[in-house]
Amino acid sequence: MGTERGARENRKKKKGMGIWMKKHKKLCVLSAILLIVAVAAGVIGIRVNRAMEELERELNRPDTAKVERRTLVESVSTTGTFQAAYESNITSEVTNTTVQGVYVKLGDRVTAGDVICVLDTTELEEDLADARKDLADSEKSSREDMERAQRQLDDATRTRDESTSDLDRSINDAQQNWQEAQADRIELENRLAEVESQMEQLKASYESEEGDESQKGSYMDSPSYAPLNEQLISLPGQISTAQRAEERAKNNYDSAVADRENRLRRINDTYQSAVDNYNAAVDRNQDASKREREQVADLEERIAAATVKTPIDGIVTDLGATLWADYNGGSLAVIKNTDTLRVEADIDEYDVNKIQIGQEVVIRSNATGDVELTGTVSSVAPAASGSETSNSSVGSIGGLDLGELNEMSGGGLGGGSSDGVVYPILIDVAVPGAEVRLGMTAKLSIILSKQENVLSVPFDAVQDDGDGGLFVEEVTGKDEEGEYTTRKISVTKGVESDYYVEIGGSDVKEGMEIIVPKTESKSIFEMMQEAGVAGGM
Repeated sequence: MGTERGARENRKKKKGMGIWMKKHKKLCVLSAILLIVAVAAGVIGIRVNRAMEELERELNRPDTAKVERRTLVESVSTTGTFQAAYESNITSEVTNTTVQGVYVKLGDRVTAGDVICVLDTTELEEDLADARKDLADSEKSSREDMERAQRQLDDATRTRDESTSDLDRSINDAQQNWQEAQADRIELENRLAEVESQMEQLKASYESEEGDESQKGSYMDSPSYAPLNEQLISLPGQISTAQRAEERAKNNYDSAVADRENRLRRINDTYQSAVDNYNAAVDRNQDASKREREQVADLEERIAAATVKTPIDGIVTDLGATLWADYNGGSLAVIKNTDTLRVEADIDEYDVNKIQIGQEVVIRSNATGDVELTGTVSSVAPAASGSETSNSSVGSIGGLDLGELNEMSGGGLGGGSSDGVVYPILIDVAVPGAEVRLGMTAKLSIILSKQENVLSVPFDAVQDDGDGGLFVEEVTGKDEEGEYTTRKISVTKGVESDYYVEIGGSDVKEGMEIIVPKTESKSIFEMMQEAGVAGGM
């Protein structure tokens, strides 16, 4: 945490130095001229020494600033590259063929569904014709097999119905035969009882008659006796025969009833076998045609895929399709949608924990000048991607490029490069500017916090009292030697921007003048050496 804070404060101090140089441009230019004149003339003496001492005091004199109300924005700055938010690398599953037609050029704007190119499908068309013939043959064979299975099932159904009907009819017939035999037996038994009754009546009539003994005779002499006696002799045999017939009929009926379940089971088993054969034919024929149908569908899809279309709107940024060239796989075209842009950037490990999805981002670029685009953080990588090297610029004094001076002096002026861990982030651009092109550099300011109309001072104006407190020095006047007289005012800090910091306190007033201390005092020779112009002195 201390390292991060120190790095941040160093960055702010460097920026503060640059702002100080801009504010005192004339003084810096004058100093440089005096130094150059002094060296060129080789003037050595008390007056030069005094002038240099006075110049040194002036350069080391603390600056002042006003307590002013400002809108402070705390942000993290970085750079990135404009990229398309949506892109499509277009390929085709149709390979080992040639490109028959190309219908776009590099840089064309296309709409989803537009044809990019067409690939040769001659061999695929031949394969499709063969596959369709195989499918037709398979479907014909399946149809015939199903018709055959249907006929067998219809026959089995008819046989089952007829056999069941015959079985029921035979049982009914057996029952009727039994009932008829039983009726015959009962009729004979009734006839025998009737004959026996008539014989008894005949006999009784003869025994009850009174009269002349000579006129009496035996009932067997009666004309009715012989027929009755004949029936009495024959009817028991007939009854016995009827009883046997009845028993046979009953046994036949009982046997038919007892065998009914077994016969029904055999009938239904035969029918179920035909049903199973039919269902097996259905499954067999469905599976038989499935492979051919899939092959036809696959070939039709591949032929359709040979007409290569873009799935998204955008611009053709790369075109791999060449007329009559062989195509064996790979990219045919790259389409990037420039209507929706994003910025890819890296954040160093000191700042990554401050970055959250949804934070507002101010975006500038060389192409848009002072025009600001807006965006939001849409992604923060959970893991580092590598290291970065950053160069810090120290600005210029009076038109003299100190970066060039630094190179001439072997790097003595400061700046350089540092390696650190970085985390990739993505920024969604709200409304892309017409001037923005893919690949351009984007300068990002990721807004961490924002406070409007707050009292603020330069960052270096707030000092540490050594006991954990903070203060600023209010300018109360000047002494006889022209040095500032001051008094300490306790303050608290709020939002920090790159150069300014919010302050608060009961004695803080808008407009008061305060001291901005120098970070360190340097001699004129040290300043010349840092500037690279005192190497030969």
